[in-house]
Amino acid sequence: MKAKHPIRVVAKQTGLSSHLIRAWERRYNAVVPDRSESGQRLYSDEDIIRLKLLKAAVDSGESISQTAALSGKELRELVQSIEGTSMAGVLAGSENNNEVVSSPKEYLDSAIEAVKELDTEKLEYILMNATSDLSRPILLGAVMEPLMYEIGELWKDGTMKVAHEHVASAVVRTFLGNLSRAYRPVDSSPKIVITTPSGQLHEFGALISAIISSADGWNAIYLGPNSPADDIANVVRQKKARAIALSVVYPADDPRVSSELRTLRQLVGPDMPILIGGRSAQNYIKVIEEIGAFIIENIEDLRGQLRKIRQNQVTT
Repeated sequence: MKAKHPIRVVAKQTGLSSHLIRAWERRYNAVVPDRSESGQRLYSDEDIIRLKLLKAAVDSGESISQTAALSGKELRELVQSIEGTSMAGVLAGSENNNEVVSSPKEYLDSAIEAVKELDTEKLEYILMNATSDLSRPILLGAVMEPLMYEIGELWKDGTMKVAHEHVASAVVRTFLGNLSRAYRPVDSSPKIVITTPSGQLHEFGALISAIISSADGWNAIYLGPNSPADDIANVVRQKKARAIALSVVYPADDPRVSSELRTLRQLVGPDMPILIGGRSAQNYIKVIEEIGAFIIENIEDLRGQLRKIRQNQVTT
């Protein structure tokens, strides 16, 4: 049958996000759409049916890498064998179920379960669907930040092992990296340097800050974790940055952090805004206040401080 459906229609019919459909095509050859003369993807009715069946299989716990390799007949048999699954219900589509949207808490709980199971494909699937269901601030503030916090807490109390943290880190780092590339700053965008101080190896708070800053119109220069004060200051001078954002997570009592913060203030001067967040930032509140930096409690706090910095620099 001639392909005729654009991806937005397929997403509505299947309940899959456009991002996830493209990912399944690229990674697993789940379907192979035709292309219009302008390069637009065009899907057949058979493609839509196959994607519905794949979604039903993955929702039941099957691996997309294995199910995508099945023939149409094998895929139908698999879905029919899943207890409690109605083939008619699966093929009816999702266009009448758009009001059923998972909450951030449900996505968070599902993501934690995927990490416990060491299931990278399931974790990717959950995060991709959360991207289409949730606004960017809610996705980052109510799913990604608490996800990494919970994993850290479960690791500290022995519930999770190093392997669990590594699985989560690999998936989340790629996921956040892809989100950050969605924003392209213009030449006139103000620049902000984002990193973690020396000895701070947990980078996800900094990555999230980079995404939020980019989404709010900044040119975020992300240095990765564990940056010495003199390196940060050199980049600030070279790029003529207007602000610095740092994330402090673990360890929570590292004396190097206080020393590095004082050195950084000396190197960049008294007027450079320095924003410091992360779940251990409060442990360094004395030095933060001493150097005249701003402590960041959450995403909205970060966005508010960034707005103030731009307004102050425009009016002065």
